[in-house]
Amino acid sequence: MSKAEHNPAENSINSRNGKVRSFLALGTVVGIGAVVTLAQFTDSGDVAAEFSTGSVNIQFDGDNDGDPEPYAFTALSIENAGPGDQTIAAIEINNNGSLDFDYTMDTTIEPLDGDQAEADALAAELELAIVGVATAGDCDAGAFDAPTDPVYGPAPLPGGEIGEPGRFLETADSEFLCYSVTFGDDVPQGTGAIAVFGFLATQSG
Repeated sequence: MSKAEHNPAENSINSRNGKVRSFLALGTVVGIGAVVTLAQFTDSGDVAAEFSTGSVNIQFDGDNDGDPEPYAFTALSIENAGPGDQTIAAIEINNNGSLDFDYTMDTTIEPLDGDQAEADALAAELELAIVGVATAGDCDAGAFDAPTDPVYGPAPLPGGEIGEPGRFLETADSEFLCYSVTFGDDVPQGTGAIAVFGFLATQSG
């Protein structure tokens, strides 16, 4: 057989071998690819955030709440008064919360002995004035002569208020308000009234 001649059987075998070799080579490539895909490095980490709320807490003369029952402003109370009498007293406003606040105040009149009409008649003849003072000891009649920090009045008691935007008080801070109530010439005899000063503190900002 000359070198130029080829054995058909050998060609068939070589052809099959070529196909097999191609298939095995392809299988080898796929196998290597699968191994590389599975061998991956990983890492992980967590991030945590905490959330909480602050508090608004207005109290009086230290740590007296005035809620649910009014704090008794006994230093300002007076009995058996007559025309021209005056009562003066200081109260400390405390910010005992964790947030700064602005506070306002309004006044409501309640009966002392169950008669609202008598209470209203008496309150209409009472004059209220409020000024800011540095200390409780500064709260006297002289505090109302050309005050440096006027807050209200002198004006009728029933309209007594600290209006919007209110007075600012930082957390853990306090201030003194000096109250004066004067009995007018026409106060009715034998009557009584309760003045409730309602304070509302609102978070600043």
